Amino acid sequence: MAFDLLKAVRAAAPGATVQVPAGSYPLNLELGKSITLIAAGEVELNGQKKGSCLRVLGPATDVKLVGFRFVEGSAECGGGVFHPEGKLWLQGCRFERSSAPVYGGGGLYTAGERCVVVACRFLG
Repeated sequence: MAFDLLKAVRAAAPGATVQVPAGSYPLNLELGKSITLIAAGEVELNGQKKGSCLRVLGPATDVKLVGFRFVEGSAECGGGVFHPEGKLWLQGCRFERSSAPVYGGGGLYTAGERCVVVACRFLG
């Protein structure tokens, strides 16, 4: 049975840690609660040029992602990751081939309370 990332995120309690198996996940993920997602191998969030790969929403959110690859995101603002509020920690992530032609932030747009970016790579 294939891992369902959306289902795992929805089922996780606030503050939980979810191990995400290697694979490509063609979706536009929205996180509105505190959660930690850890890539177990090569994990790609592919926005399919239909919006941000990841949107972190909610002033009380504290989101941490480790080891993810964000590709093919396309949004007015924050093609790879859109983070307008709350707290975000990104570690060992890669941002590739995403765009945000209107307001910028092709790889990452952040205006939240805190955004920590550790050992991440931003590629064309």
